[in-house]
Amino acid sequence: MKQKRNILIGVLSVFILLHKLPAAVADDHGNDPATATPVTVGSVTPGVIEIVGDVDYFAFTVSNTANYVIYTRGTMNSYGTLYNSSYSAVTSDFDDGENTNFRIVRNLTPGTYYVEVSKSGGFVNPENYELRIEGPGAGMVSDDHGYSPWSATTVGVWSITSGVIDSGDDADFFRFTVNVPGTHILYT
Repeated sequence: MKQKRNILIGVLSVFILLHKLPAAVADDHGNDPATATPVTVGSVTPGVIEIVGDVDYFAFTVSNTANYVIYTRGTMNSYGTLYNSSYSAVTSDFDDGENTNFRIVRNLTPGTYYVEVSKSGGFVNPENYELRIEGPGAGMVSDDHGYSPWSATTVGVWSITSGVIDSGDDADFFRFTVNVPGTHILYT
């Protein structure tokens, strides 16, 4: 009996040595506010939710009191939570953005804020996203026209500008300057 046990232990030892265990999944961003990836207002930061339960944290600093727009783009059904410098949740969203992405619009005062990005719904495979933060003087055009007042496309009075609503949740922002007081009519 002792010989059979030794053979079994030897076989198991060889199996364990020959069987390659899966490597740990590398995480692209921090998993809590203390390890948050620093980003800036006006930035686009790629990310991946690698495994079930993965969350990505980002930290950014606000210099001016204003409305800020924090959102993701991509095919992932994202969930976002905004935290203040005390790590208290300010607000969260999972579907106000394009497709199934989160979009948070919030008036923020100067200080440090944190954004937690996670997957909303079931996990199947790792999924990519882009985190975007827009604020005063720091907008970016994400498709044919801006997605916030900070990235609004400038148009002229009496102009015709074409646009495409890419998805049911897409929004296109425009801005124009009025030089003469009067009634102005906007239409699509």
